[in-house]
Amino acid sequence: MSETALSPNVEETRKNLTGVAFAAAQVTAFALAVKRHNVIPLTPEPDWYPRFKLDLALAQREADVWMTRLSPMMFSKVPQSIIDYGNLFDAAISEVRRILKAMGERQNPTPDERTALTHIFDALLEELNAQKSTITQVNTELTEFYGNVSGFQAAFKSATQAADKDQTDSRILRQQLQRDIDALHAQASAASTKTIASVIGLGVSLLVMVGAIGFALATGGAAVPVIVGVVAFIGVGAGIAGAVVFSKEQSAKLAEIQTKMAQLEAKDAMILALGQVSSAIGNLAERADEALKGLGTLFNTWATLEAKLNSVARNVTLANRAQLQSAISLRSNASKTAWDDLTNYALILQRAGEGTKIVEQNDFSQAA
Repeated sequence: MSETALSPNVEETRKNLTGVAFAAAQVTAFALAVKRHNVIPLTPEPDWYPRFKLDLALAQREADVWMTRLSPMMFSKVPQSIIDYGNLFDAAISEVRRILKAMGERQNPTPDERTALTHIFDALLEELNAQKSTITQVNTELTEFYGNVSGFQAAFKSATQAADKDQTDSRILRQQLQRDIDALHAQASAASTKTIASVIGLGVSLLVMVGAIGFALATGGAAVPVIVGVVAFIGVGAGIAGAVVFSKEQSAKLAEIQTKMAQLEAKDAMILALGQVSSAIGNLAERADEALKGLGTLFNTWATLEAKLNSVARNVTLANRAQLQSAISLRSNASKTAWDDLTNYALILQRAGEGTKIVEQNDFSQAA
């Protein structure tokens, strides 16, 4: 941001807004992965199982908080803060220009004109502070969510270690399955990173793909595992409708994982599921932390703009026509263009969030 700008750096702000949306989409996918896990009766019940069932229920309740409250805030309120201020800034600058034009060749504005200018900048400051408050509110709730999820992360990690010691005979097969699942996650993560990097500068579409593997084990009869592939999409435009959820190779690998999991006994399957819940919770915490950092940057952006706007507002009460032209008009041209750009981009992100599709796939039997 330059010393005279009344707007943030467009490229940096776009990148930050996109990063927040990307992190939020990933949290959504991993929250769904946690929600899709369930438990089955184990007889005899191992020592670690009661605590696992309780912690899973609590983690799923926290996932519901994200899905029903926090996710809508991230995809609606955060970009809306840019939209609301950008729209007001556009109207305010138009009025400032009208006042300056009406002054003609007069050296100083009339008292009424100066009062009008003061009211315009007071309104901008009021709106700016309202948007700071919005980011603060979202940040507060996200911080609480992050704290809760981080607590679950430690509990599940401890339970996973205890369960792994409890059942050593099948450890080799479970570790092999875990490596296969980790490889799929890594592929999805790499594709997501590549996609997000390619669209930040375009401003026309955003696609976020997050692969998260969930387990739903049948409660009646044999404990047959069903893999649920959760992929979160955010997109604008018709192209998203034809997106491929899993590649041919990934579908074949998932089918192979299903076959191997079917060979596990119920207790072994639940140990593997426990590891996946632990992994999903860890990813939840990491992505929530990324979103928190992005919100912090946005808050700092608003705070910096507030200081600059206050400086201009103070000068308005003292400046003559030439000084007003320098302080307002020259700054407003570039700033208006910047805010128009950011407002349009925030609208794209908001509409993308509203159109998020969660695609689940649990039948990979046709993979060739």
